[in-house]
Order: sequence, then C-alpha cells, then structure tokens
Amino acid sequence: MSEALKLRKRNEIPDEFKWHINDIFSSDEAWEAAFEDTKTQIQSFL
Repeated sequence: MSEALKLRKRNEIPDEFKWHINDIFSSDEAWEAAFEDTKTQIQSFL
C-alpha cells in the first residue's frame, strides 16, 4: 500500500486535520442523544 493511502492512527495525524468534537456536540450527553437518534433512523432504512 502506498504511503498516501496508509490508514493512520489518530495520534499520527496533526491536530489541524482532526475534527474538534466540541464544535459539533456541546457534551457527551448530546453526542449520546444524537447517536441514539441515528440508530433509530437507520432502522427506517432496513
């Protein structure tokens, strides 16, 4: 596999290329609620 296509671990990626989850979700609870909602929505596609 070429170096450009190598799957890297998160700690190998410079911070400027990482998502900042706090910009998306205000708390762990908000993330959990969105996750549960997504799981429910996925069921409608099955």
